[in-house]
Amino acid sequence: MQVNRRFRARSSTVVFIRALLVLAAVLALPGGRAAAAQEPTGPPAAFIPGSSCVTSVADTVEARRVRVLQADGLDANNYGGERVAAEAPWAPGRVADLTPYGTGYAVLDGLAGELVRVSGDLTTWDVWAEEGPGPGELTQPRALATSGPGSNELLVLQGDPPAVHRFDGRGRFVDTFRLNSNPNDLGVTSDGRVWLVHDVWGLHLRPRRGTEAPVLTSTDENGRQTREHWSATADSLDAARYNLGYVRVRVATGGRFAAVYFPTSGIIELFDDGGHVRTLETCMPEELADAYRRQLDETTSADISPGRPPVAEYSVDLLTDVRVGENGEVWALVGVRTEDGFFHIDRFDASGRNIGSILLSLDAPFQLQGIRLGLDPEREVVGFDPMAGHLFVYELSGS
Repeated sequence: MQVNRRFRARSSTVVFIRALLVLAAVLALPGGRAAAAQEPTGPPAAFIPGSSCVTSVADTVEARRVRVLQADGLDANNYGGERVAAEAPWAPGRVADLTPYGTGYAVLDGLAGELVRVSGDLTTWDVWAEEGPGPGELTQPRALATSGPGSNELLVLQGDPPAVHRFDGRGRFVDTFRLNSNPNDLGVTSDGRVWLVHDVWGLHLRPRRGTEAPVLTSTDENGRQTREHWSATADSLDAARYNLGYVRVRVATGGRFAAVYFPTSGIIELFDDGGHVRTLETCMPEELADAYRRQLDETTSADISPGRPPVAEYSVDLLTDVRVGENGEVWALVGVRTEDGFFHIDRFDASGRNIGSILLSLDAPFQLQGIRLGLDPEREVVGFDPMAGHLFVYELSGS
């Protein structure tokens, strides 16, 4: 199970004194400011339940590792974009994002700043874009999206400056458009619109009632017309999807549908042609829900300093990936094991009905953040070590 630990800031004198006593353990916030570690409520094992839950089971399969891309001797800490050796397979230094693309995969190397197209058997690769400020070059790439089977374009979201780069099916650079916000993830629907989701420092809205934070926006295919579809307000933050101070948001698209999902909450909001149609949920263990409620109470009651929103200390990613079909069907990959040790893929039909989970036994040698639905969401998963860059393809078979 992947436990995400974060630190929150308090302005009280007591916490400040304690922070001085544990200065060696204090982390630096962006901008060079220090934040005192939250007073611990116990180790992660005591905070996080050991299992997820499944509503109904449709199938049980084995995940058999069939392909591996791993460069021997690769050290992510000193990787600078150079190849390890001429005969060694290519491997990214740090995987920022990965998505099935055509008959293979597109991979973002966040450390080297490269976009790479890898074949389905992981034996060949092509570098489509490298790090740099010029046309078709990447600066702080963070997310990938495909435009669907029609045009096979590949879009890359970068963070500095915020922009979207577009490449055609042969890896040729097409164009770039700048963004007036700094989103976290992107997707493309069949009409060419680009969908952007934004992380939310949710509890920071509380002292400023009436303030809105964008969650889902879209632009036309050229980035010229921007529309806001959904926002968070101070009054909405007690909802289950905003169960922590810092809320990560991702998006998946298919056909005319866009699915906004919250990894820590296990909640999926489905939009059809820009309008909200339904809410889907994976099963959150009651123990985890209770733990999130306790943290929400703690962060809500904490003193809030300008620019320092309080953040819950621990979180778990229930959802590690979501896929949307052309007709609005949804597959949700849950990265927390059941009591019997299974991961599971929750499936929803086009009406939003849960049609049963696929249980998979997976011996994952990578962090659980690094797992994605493969080319066929019911037959393949792709794992990767986000820090070291190794790729693993698993075939799901048997019942």
